Amino acid sequence: MKVDWVKQLGVKITTLSEAAKIIKSTDDYYVYVIWKIYTPSPVPFYVGKGHWQRLIKHEMESEAENNIYKTRIIKKHKSLGVECGYTIIDFFDDESAALQAEIDLIALIGRFDLQLGPLANRTDGGDGTRGHLARKRGDSYSAKSVVANGERYGCLRDASEDLGVTSGAVSGRIKNGWSGYYYEDEGQRQSTKEILGRYKKEVVVLGNRYPSASEASRKLGIDVRMISKRIAYGWEGYYYVGEGQLPRKTVWSNRKDKVAVTIFGKSYSTVAEAVLATGESWPKISKRCLSPNFPGYSRNDGLIVPKLSPPKNPEAVLVNAKRFESIGKAAECFGITDGGVAYRCRSDNYPNWMFADAFKQATESFTPGFSSNPLSVWVDGVFYESQSKAAAAYEIDINTLKKRCRSYSFPGWVSTGVAKLEPKDGRPGLIGVVIDGKHYRSINQASRFLALPRKLIRDRLDSEYWPTYTSDSLALYR
Repeated sequence: MKVDWVKQLGVKITTLSEAAKIIKSTDDYYVYVIWKIYTPSPVPFYVGKGHWQRLIKHEMESEAENNIYKTRIIKKHKSLGVECGYTIIDFFDDESAALQAEIDLIALIGRFDLQLGPLANRTDGGDGTRGHLARKRGDSYSAKSVVANGERYGCLRDASEDLGVTSGAVSGRIKNGWSGYYYEDEGQRQSTKEILGRYKKEVVVLGNRYPSASEASRKLGIDVRMISKRIAYGWEGYYYVGEGQLPRKTVWSNRKDKVAVTIFGKSYSTVAEAVLATGESWPKISKRCLSPNFPGYSRNDGLIVPKLSPPKNPEAVLVNAKRFESIGKAAECFGITDGGVAYRCRSDNYPNWMFADAFKQATESFTPGFSSNPLSVWVDGVFYESQSKAAAAYEIDINTLKKRCRSYSFPGWVSTGVAKLEPKDGRPGLIGVVIDGKHYRSINQASRFLALPRKLIRDRLDSEYWPTYTSDSLALYR
């Protein structure tokens, strides 16, 4: 569930210039929030304590500072031509009060590196280092001796490896005052009741009792959010011990995706299962299973919803001597657009594509113009004397051919006069990836199979906190 942070914090977002005017006339300390604006709804990504002109220096410092996540967010705003949002939370005449307010606000919103929220802050606030997770062991909170679950460990990493959780999870438990979790030289912190109330309630999952949803998640290998959602929706056998079984919110028969389907001879128990297996979208599979125009897709209950009215004047076409009763059916068969079929029927570059109507074919056919100096093309070592002939051989248009010749994702495609272009982010669009030991040819393919946003996969590839996400340059050639 997405959080409406503006409503949650009860604040107003201003521009940088408006925020600068607010702080210009005061010598007080202040706590501020910087907002991510290019998302569907504003999201806070940085909380800080300022004095005088501190607030307006963030964008100037973004090139040099080591907070990579924050820097990328600011750079993306600049590349999109969008200004970050700013909010002055409050003013303080005492610096210690401002520092405490900064700590409280960071804890309320949550840090991204601890997987507790959206903030790019790398510390808990207050003194600039508290709670920082250093990359290497040293004089930092990540290297301090800790007590976790009643046992003493030399550092956060040792505790996380022994308990089977992330270092961020151990750090979060210490910060939120879980009993038996604390830094040895600090002692037990006061518990945060809101956090403990969400994650430390006893649960029953499929007849087995667990001290918390997190413990059930680790034992069963089910995402903790999925367990919480099933409890909230009243799944049979999922409930909090103190609350009991909730009534079922949804009924199987009322769910549109709870119908068995068959796609090209393979059966799936639900549309959702077919989505995960094929990588196709839910609307695409659902519509095709209901349509008589896609014989490879069908619902196992036999339901078909034909179009209310067929095309008024279908244009029959011939492709490789095979007749299609309409341009749309030919496009569907070859996986191209209606316009692509019509173009190929008119173009002399595709002699096996034509309209069934001989008069229409004779009057609308044309010969594409060629350059007086045709550009030769090599595709995986095969030579073509012109781009048009290479495009015709692979049944693609000239623009697609040029894109492949320019892209490092297609190293075997080379054309005279067309230079390879470096991608904007410095890596090819079809970069291979390895996620949890499984190889994917591209980020797009991984996104389809895992149902994860492409941006999230890219962020995890760049993050040290996701070691199971790595690039695979050889995947492109598999």
